[in-house]
Amino acid sequence: PQRVHAHYAYHIIRDATAILRRLPNLNQASTAVGKQITICGDLHGKLQDLLVILHKNGLPCAENPYVFNGDFVDRGKRSMEVLLLLCALLIVFPGAVFLNRGNHEDRAINVRYGFIREVRTKYRMQSERLLHQIERLYRALPLGTVVDSQVLVVHGGISNKTDLREIWTLDRFKLASLMDPPQSAKENPDGTEEDDTPERRAWRQVFDILWSDPQVADGCSHNTLRGAGTYFGPDVTEEFLRRHDLRLLVRSHECKLEGYELAHNNKCITIFSASDYYEVGSNKGAYVKLSGNPLTPQFVQFQVSAAKSNKRRLTFRQRVGLVERSALKSLAATIEARRIGLEAEFKTRDPESKGIHNLHSARTKGFMPRVRYGRGLKT
Repeated sequence: PQRVHAHYAYHIIRDATAILRRLPNLNQASTAVGKQITICGDLHGKLQDLLVILHKNGLPCAENPYVFNGDFVDRGKRSMEVLLLLCALLIVFPGAVFLNRGNHEDRAINVRYGFIREVRTKYRMQSERLLHQIERLYRALPLGTVVDSQVLVVHGGISNKTDLREIWTLDRFKLASLMDPPQSAKENPDGTEEDDTPERRAWRQVFDILWSDPQVADGCSHNTLRGAGTYFGPDVTEEFLRRHDLRLLVRSHECKLEGYELAHNNKCITIFSASDYYEVGSNKGAYVKLSGNPLTPQFVQFQVSAAKSNKRRLTFRQRVGLVERSALKSLAATIEARRIGLEAEFKTRDPESKGIHNLHSARTKGFMPRVRYGRGLKT
């Protein structure tokens, strides 16, 4: 297909950047006019999915606002087209399109996952000029969106240290890449750095909301599967929502078999809008519409490959197998992260060090291992 000329691509991105720079760190979206709002998750360069959403749900306007929740680029082959279309929608409908930054809106990540290569292949002589402007766009992207003062929409999630008051006031324009954290003046005995400077604390706040994932167990711990961000439990979500007078957390960041998932007593929603993410038939895409008072979610699923009968689709068993393998990896990471506590608990249940523990007695005593099933696929 014919590409947008580099001159026009540059100006579309530049004009979108100028609009984004005037916005606060957290977008303020309202359903006052149309009584509803649509939230889309990761697109990852899948232009067909974006076009399907716009066809099924309509173009943005005051009565039909959209939040696009990060990870517009990388992995897919049409990342530049997705980014340009979103920027064009923002320019034409500035009050009806809200763009959040994702963890892939980062040049260091783009080098690894394909977007840099795509831009250089498609635009060659003009690629570096375009990439510099895209980096400015990344820094200008708001870090989240608050809908009707009820719902927080961020790309990854939260941690037990996430504070919206700090996020409101930090300087997001300094965060060119989250893969290059500011240096700390202090270092812990285990080699980790203390968040003891304003720059370091600001980086940590943004890092956690762009990279974190929910877990079934209570508490908050290092996200060992990704090597970045945190795992946060239902108690963390509950406390965060209570502290900030919110009702719901909507996030993306993880591929889900059905395109969405409810967790943490239905107070944490994952929405993922790139269908066939791994291969044809691997997963559905979805978007969520919030409406009513209080805001209530309604999910809409789609799958680009469903209309392509000439391509092989995975069976349901194969699709579930993809999720199960990811869940097992996540489970192994969780067990490893809690190894010390688990070993101590097992020793109290096995004082003679026989290496076994009676499952029946564990049930009768109310002790059962807490195992996390159904986690999403790594993105």
